[in-house]
Amino acid sequence: MKWLVLLGLVAFSECIVKIPLRRLKTMRNVVSGKNMLNNFLKEHAYSLSQISFRGSNLTTHPLRNIKDLVYMGNITIGTPPQEFQVVFDTASSDLWVPSDFCTSPACSTHVRFRHLQSSTFRLTNKTFRITYGSGRMKGVVVHDTVRIGNLVSTDQPFGLSVEEYGFEGRIYDGVLGLNYPNLSFSGAIPIFDKLKNQGAISEPVFAFYLSKDEREGSVVMFGGVDHRYYEGELNWVPLIQAGDWSVHMDRISIERKIIACSDGCKALVDTGTSDIVGPRRLVNNIHRLIGAIPRGSEHYVPCSEVNTLPSIVFTINGINYPVPGRAYILKDDRGRCYTTFQENRIGDLVSTDPLFSLSVVEYGCEGAPFDGILGLNYPNISLFGAIPIFANLKNQGAISEPVFAFYLSKAQNAPSLASSAAGENATMLSGDPGYTEPSAFLSFSMAKHVRFRHLQSSTFRLTNKTFSITYGSGRIKGVVAYDTVWIGDLVSPDQPFGLSVAEYGFEGRTYDGVFGLNYPNISFSGPIPMFDKLKNQGAISEPVFAFYLSNISMKRKVIAFSDGCEALVDTGTSHIEAPGRLVNNIQKLIGARLWGFKVKGHAPGLLPVSKHNKELQGQSLTLSL
Repeated sequence: MKWLVLLGLVAFSECIVKIPLRRLKTMRNVVSGKNMLNNFLKEHAYSLSQISFRGSNLTTHPLRNIKDLVYMGNITIGTPPQEFQVVFDTASSDLWVPSDFCTSPACSTHVRFRHLQSSTFRLTNKTFRITYGSGRMKGVVVHDTVRIGNLVSTDQPFGLSVEEYGFEGRIYDGVLGLNYPNLSFSGAIPIFDKLKNQGAISEPVFAFYLSKDEREGSVVMFGGVDHRYYEGELNWVPLIQAGDWSVHMDRISIERKIIACSDGCKALVDTGTSDIVGPRRLVNNIHRLIGAIPRGSEHYVPCSEVNTLPSIVFTINGINYPVPGRAYILKDDRGRCYTTFQENRIGDLVSTDPLFSLSVVEYGCEGAPFDGILGLNYPNISLFGAIPIFANLKNQGAISEPVFAFYLSKAQNAPSLASSAAGENATMLSGDPGYTEPSAFLSFSMAKHVRFRHLQSSTFRLTNKTFSITYGSGRIKGVVAYDTVWIGDLVSPDQPFGLSVAEYGFEGRTYDGVFGLNYPNISFSGPIPMFDKLKNQGAISEPVFAFYLSNISMKRKVIAFSDGCEALVDTGTSHIEAPGRLVNNIQKLIGARLWGFKVKGHAPGLLPVSKHNKELQGQSLTLSL
């Protein structure tokens, strides 16, 4: 059985003793005589020229304790600097903050990066998405100057969120990941590694001191360990393997009795959570031993008994780390005391907080013998932003190799098993994405459409204004940008237009976008339409546009609207649309028969749905030219 436990460092803060100031040792002094430094350097591919042992250039950065749930600190981004509150998270590798063009409710309650106000900002065409246990986000990779106290990383790649879910109640603005670069979802080098490579920190070390004091006392240290925050020697624990902060735990015990992890298990040191997460059966056993009572999603104990609860001892690398009751018990908003132990288990593999979806409506699955679908494609193919369970298990180290395979038997009753090679009657399957993130900007559209490559245009200019449009056939979300637009010989420099961020319902369309020719007051994005801009510039001699569309015919017999009606001339649809009763009459007169489906009433085609045209439904006619 595998045990994956997330050890929030808050749990150990009670075990640290603050002592008077003494001379700061370097890492060479601390581990000398134990041959650990040589092993450390061998495991980490850092060149000796990048590590200074002539002293310690230590940066200590203050953190705030938010109700023992999260520890966050301030950083600045941009020129001039803009300040953000972030969680320094050892379980992830990406730095991201909300963008000015994020329209999610969570972004509106947090500080957003104003990219137009930074002279050192640089945009890329790379998008990414991350799923945490508490939420998920989609973003775009950008570059700018990032400062952590007196540490400065110029041209630092980081993420700007364009969508956020699950972060509405969070007090912090973003996340600063401190895990290994190979775990980065954005592909950007983490800021700690970049600072290390630049020589901005003397030793490739960071450390935390997490205090119960909410206002002050907690710090994160870069470049070494400040010995004012502990006494004695540091206990160095080897990683299971370089690539994440996972260590081997020997056992978990109460009063010398082993209660979990009896044969050893894997533990992930995570400063981004206040929970200790493990398999259901073992977590339930711990709750039983300390007398915790389930209520909703938490397990509660009487607050008057917290100081009498037994210490839970985590034994790591042969050393016992006792965690007293006051460290693994928290208070909710109503003052009730609950434990930080949480369960999460799928079979013998533990996947911590995987996001999955529950179907509300299903179409075409009536005869299917299966209950659902477990996707095994890459994370970027996910239509609702969740990290696939295979990728989640791989990241947690629950599987030894990042490989899956199928053996599919032709016999109906024979079990189909995973295998490393195909048998005689087997078929090996591999994923064909079929769906990609097509936009060179922020969009998730279909790969068959041409996408605007903004980095290849020297006249491109981005704004922080977002918009959304709903058509009869689909909907889009976008951001307003400026660039030179040509229609034949007509040129409109610095023309405002929209770049789609997300598109829905346009998968089967052969066109790439929409060029509106209606009045400016109808614009959902706000910019002046190109026709009006050309007219104002004097690029066209008369304020007139016209169409000639071949193969159009109409009968002259009056069959509807004998008393007249209002008609909207719409070049964005091939349909003639009207109220259902009149459409049915026309179909009857021309001998058309129902086949497959029937259009009921007014369906506005590519007409944007607004209050105005909603009022016209049932009494208007939409004509295609």
